[in-house]
Amino acid sequence: MVRASGIAVVGVVRVRKWAWPDIQDLVVETDSSPPRQRVRLYDSRGRKTTLHHVGERHLPDLHALRPR
Repeated sequence: MVRASGIAVVGVVRVRKWAWPDIQDLVVETDSSPPRQRVRLYDSRGRKTTLHHVGERHLPDLHALRPR
């Protein structure tokens, strides 16, 4: 879920949330086997989380929602 306050990843057991100030970067990375592009969120502590249902085409919308 993407909101004005940040991003939340909903899993089976838990929900992980990041406020926009806690997000360092959103990047597209390619895994080698099988070759697949994934969008990853890097938080301010350097930890990364894969955003499984987010594609490269979604990044402009995510960056547009991010406060400046």
